[in-house]
Amino acid sequence: MIRPARKRLWAYNHGNTRLLPGSRSSKLLEALYPDNKKTLAEIRGTIGSSAKVTVSRLKKRNFVRCNQDRTFSLTDLGRWYAVCLALKISFLEMCILACACCTHKRYASAGKTGFYMHSTFEGILKRYYSRRYLVWIFASITRKGFAVKLTKRAIGISRGTWEDLMSRYGGDFKRLEVWLDNLEERELDVFSEALEGFELGGEQTN
Repeated sequence: MIRPARKRLWAYNHGNTRLLPGSRSSKLLEALYPDNKKTLAEIRGTIGSSAKVTVSRLKKRNFVRCNQDRTFSLTDLGRWYAVCLALKISFLEMCILACACCTHKRYASAGKTGFYMHSTFEGILKRYYSRRYLVWIFASITRKGFAVKLTKRAIGISRGTWEDLMSRYGGDFKRLEVWLDNLEERELDVFSEALEGFELGGEQTN
């Protein structure tokens, strides 16, 4: 699959939804994170009369799911976006941060000082984005104060920072890292999801 098609599919399914802070969608994700379940009536009490429309939109985008007891809860994607809102970062930035924190923890477990290479992240997503854009996203993690630049191609995260993030979001970071590792194998699934009758392209969720 050529890059333009891959990029559109990635954006459609994962990387191009913009959740505005304070929007109804954002409030719902924050209310359900991490493991809360709410009925439609309870959601209406949280975000107002448009609850049904908002829930329907988020179900379509695979942020929330309906459980057997007719409550709603977050999918992994919904949890990841809830963390994005909490940390005020984009989904791609969270992909880097999650992988970097998991890598640092593994290094620390082996008694070593951790670092995270740009080439590792580029290897995961180069099929979807240009190298120039990935370099810019990689650098944004340092601009936002989560990491420091060690070399031209590597960042480091202080022990206090990654330990704090892993204590709060470790489970979500680990699941995201595994998901990214398996992304290439899931490309056909991504393509199939995009053919289920929805319009390709970015979406701003209010």
